[in-house]
This record gives sequence, structure tokens and C-alpha cells, in this order.
Amino acid sequence: MALGRGMKSILRNGGLMVGSGWVEIASRLIYIVFVTRYLGAQDYGVWTYAMAAYGLVIGLSTLGLETLIPVRMHQTADRVQEILSTALCLRLVTLLVAGMGLILFAMLAEEDWSTRVALLMTLPALVGRSLVTWVRAVYMGFEHMVVPLRLTLVFRVTEVAVGIALLTMGAGLFTVLALHALVWLLEGCCGLALVWRRGALRLAWHKDIAWDLLRQGWLLGIAAAAMVALMSGPVLLLRPMLDDFARLGPVALAFQVITILVASCAPFFFAALPVLSRSAAAQDARVRFFGPLSALGILLLAATGSGIGFIYGPTLVVWALGPEFQITGTLLGPAVLVAGLVLVPTGFGQYLMVNKVVWPSAIALSTGVVVLVTLMPLAVARFDVLGAMLAAMVAWSVRAAIMITLSLRLAPQKAP
Repeated sequence: MALGRGMKSILRNGGLMVGSGWVEIASRLIYIVFVTRYLGAQDYGVWTYAMAAYGLVIGLSTLGLETLIPVRMHQTADRVQEILSTALCLRLVTLLVAGMGLILFAMLAEEDWSTRVALLMTLPALVGRSLVTWVRAVYMGFEHMVVPLRLTLVFRVTEVAVGIALLTMGAGLFTVLALHALVWLLEGCCGLALVWRRGALRLAWHKDIAWDLLRQGWLLGIAAAAMVALMSGPVLLLRPMLDDFARLGPVALAFQVITILVASCAPFFFAALPVLSRSAAAQDARVRFFGPLSALGILLLAATGSGIGFIYGPTLVVWALGPEFQITGTLLGPAVLVAGLVLVPTGFGQYLMVNKVVWPSAIALSTGVVVLVTLMPLAVARFDVLGAMLAAMVAWSVRAAIMITLSLRLAPQKAP
């Protein structure tokens, strides 16, 4: 790999993916201000709980395809259409299972009818987001991220603009959820249409490719599911502990800040996958520095952002959202630190993956989930809602330590 060509690809596509993510994040931040203002802490808690629940279901159904698709497209360039066709079939199967799981969760886990309806109303969004992530992976493989950027720009701005208009006219929780579901479903359908126009969309099953995707995908799927469980878990675990959406809402908002910060940086790492794959295949020794350098940059950013959050977070959040969300401001500084811990080992994990070593991520994330589930009740009992953030911090720290240690130990022996 020529260094200039690889860096240009990472910067170009990474910039486009980060730009796409930032458009989505900026629109979400604006939207959150209006949603919290007009719905209040109680309904915002229900809204965030529904988002966390269907987000967890999406994570459980990914099979690691979003990571494998661009990697396989570059490793097996002569079978791109077969890879995409088989991956789409797998996505539709997992989507069906995920939808059934969400329905069962809504019917069995919730007795309150409004919360149950809110969960069921996320089904179209589940379909749409699953398709959107598949489309984004396809265009990442083509190293042409301008198309997903345009789609994101159009649909996120549309959701925010229409949602704000509806809220100011007196719309409630269910209207906001219906709009969210409709917009994501339309984006997924438009993305599929664009891939079809490119000639890359077929529904065909190739057993050898399916087996290859599943053979590595099940481990990546476990890792993706554990990743989402760690992100959504604190909110879902707090639900029975607090049993009060008015208290859950502000805490959930602090955890949503973590998701937003991670989403603002993670696309850059995804954009690096095709270049890292080519570098690993060419046995370029420089690829092993990607993990440490990216981790150093993230730590510096997280430390700076956390300091700003600790100093200005409480005042800023109360000014923007009102006194109901005072606890959100208190948790803002720790939330930035947690976001940094989420991102720190990402480069190490990608280095392992392009060297076809995928199990450490599953081990590290699964261990983190066990730590979170074990520690959360104790931490909340001792420190109240702050305990949820502390438990998340410990869980992500354990995951990062395991991931970095295994990467440093295993990757040199597994280099191609």
C-alpha cells in the first residue's frame, strides 16, 4: 500500500463518514433539546427506553456484517456481488428474528400499555436502520461514502425539522416515535434502491460465502451484541431499579451523550478498514501502529472534553433543558470519559480483525457485560444514579484493558 494513497482514502472516506455522523449527531442534539422541552422528563424517559431497547435488538442481529462486508469486498474482489447478495439474505433473516424478539420483549417484559406501544412502534425503525447499516457497509466497501452522507443529511434534517414542527404544534410521544420509525424506514428503502441502481443488489444465496461470513460473523456478532448491551444496558438495567421514567430520563440522556460522542468518532475507524485490509494483505509493518496512535489521540480528546464537561456541564444543561435535567449536567464529565474508554481499543481490535483474529473482541466485550450486570445493582445502591455511570466506566475499562492486552500479545503471531 502506498502511504499517500492509503491515507487519502482514510481521510476522504473517514471524513465523509464522520461528516455523515456529525450531521446525524448535530440534528439529534437539536432534536433532543426540543424533545426534552416539550415531552418532559417522564415521556423522554419512555422515548429513550424504547430507543435503547430496539437499539439492543439491532446489535443482537448484526452478525458482524457491517465490519465483514467492506473487508471481504477487498479480500475477494472477484466475488463482490455474490458477497453482497448473500450478506443481504443473511441480514433479512436476522431482521426477521430481531423483529420477533422485539415483539416478545414488548409483550412479556412490559405491563404498562403505553411503554409496550412505544416499544412496538419502533419495529419499522428496526427494519429501516438494519437496512441503512447494510447500505453504509456496501458503500464503505466501494470507498464511496458520499451517497450515505447525502441520505443521512436529507433524512436526519427531515426528521428534525418535521419533528420540531410537530412538537411545537402539540404532538406527543407516540407522534415522535411514529415519525422516527417512518423516516428510518424510508431511508432504508432509498438506500436499497440506490444499491440496486448500482447493480450490486441481488437476492441470491451462496453457501460458501454464507459459511465464511457466519464462521467469523458469529464472533463479531457476539462482540456487536455485547457492544450494544454495554451501551444500552445501563438504561435498561436502571428501568426496574428506579421504576420512574421521570428519574430515568435525565440519566438516560447522559448515557445518550456517550452514544453520540462514540458515533461522532467511530465512522473514521470504519473508513480505515479497507486500507488496513490492504496493508495487512501486503504485510505492511506500519499497520501495527494504527491502534496505539489512535488510542493516544482519543485519550487526549477524552481528557480535554471531560474537563470541559465537569466545569461547564451542570450549568449548560440546566440552561438548555431546564432544572428537571440537572443530574444530566452532573454526569456529563464522567460520560465523556466513558465515551473515550469505549473508543480507545477500537484501532487495536481492527488490527486484529484484518489479521483474521476476531475472538478477542467478543471475549473483552462479553466480560464487560458481565462486569456491568454484576456491578450495576451494587453501585446504584451505594451511589444512586451516579453508580450507573461508575459501573459503566469500570465495565468499559475492563473491556479496553483486555482488548489492548490481547492485541499486543496475539497480533504479531497472527500477522499474514
